[in-house]
Amino acid sequence: MTRWCTLTLMAAGMVAGAGCEMAEPAAATGNGVCDSPLTHVPLPAELEETSGVAASRAHPGVFWTHNDSGGDAVVFAVDSAGALLARVRVRGATNRDWEDIAIGPCEPGGGSCLFVADIGDNSERHDRVAFYRVPEPDPATDSVTAAATVIRARYPGGPRDAEALFVTAAGIHVINKGRSHAIDLFRLAPPYSTRQIGELQRLQQVAPPPTSVSAQVTAAAASPDERHVVVRSYSGLRFFQVQDDTLAPWGRAADLVVPQQMQGEGVGWIDQHRLVLTSEAQSQRPPSIAVVRCDPRRPPPDSAGTRPAPAPDDTATDSAADSTDDSADDSVDDSAPDSSAASSSPGDDGSH
Repeated sequence: MTRWCTLTLMAAGMVAGAGCEMAEPAAATGNGVCDSPLTHVPLPAELEETSGVAASRAHPGVFWTHNDSGGDAVVFAVDSAGALLARVRVRGATNRDWEDIAIGPCEPGGGSCLFVADIGDNSERHDRVAFYRVPEPDPATDSVTAAATVIRARYPGGPRDAEALFVTAAGIHVINKGRSHAIDLFRLAPPYSTRQIGELQRLQQVAPPPTSVSAQVTAAAASPDERHVVVRSYSGLRFFQVQDDTLAPWGRAADLVVPQQMQGEGVGWIDQHRLVLTSEAQSQRPPSIAVVRCDPRRPPPDSAGTRPAPAPDDTATDSAADSTDDSADDSVDDSAPDSSAASSSPGDDGSH
């Protein structure tokens, strides 16, 4: 049995419940790729513009998020129950339009760092973007970081609007939104200069130009082992395997995993099985955070809606990882990835 907290999800919306209860998992969602959310709860009102999420590596069960355009230069620590644990001001940073956050290797010296991406550019007029890097803070109390390392870069061929970031040992990766271009993958490789403006390298086209707002990219994240990447749009999740410098489609996409997240702009891997998803407030709904378990290798449900047994792992490494992680599968606070998608008719008021 799975732990469900605070909200009962109804087809017509979100209805507050009392505390937590033990319940059997609901039917699969996201066209069978994902299970119904393990948890889906409101976030505090001060996070109404939440626009990115990353699962802490140093503090299991903690998630880092932030507000976008014009918000304070602050990252917030929250948990899967939606509780605000800490506010941490990023010293030396400005929030022009923060759109995503990632955990990645500090450089030099190793360790775990937060990377905050100031990459939003609705009008596609800014000639550079910025990434703020700080060692992962202590989520136990409000604080101010040491001065952030500021990494600046520009795109080849002119400005892009982007909302998706992931960071690996290979570099800082950005996927543009697709507002007026094809959806491309860019990378800034280490070592990162703090004195000169770097140039993002275009690695590949991930998808053609979107034909609707719902297909625009709003977030991305790399798995803890850096072997997979999930890309979120307003309407779903797509999964990829990392192959050298590019991304190859992996399994099936997930549609409408959390329909109530109509302004879904955050996704992060918790472990090899679960994802954390966040959404801004919209249409009388509060901002929210959800944890969901997904497997893009699952065959589609049959005509009766029955989900087949999981597909075999694509590599022996995956099998070993799955075996190791299965013991924690029912723990929300310190486990694996999920996937989620927002409604196919999100609001797009030009501010995000």
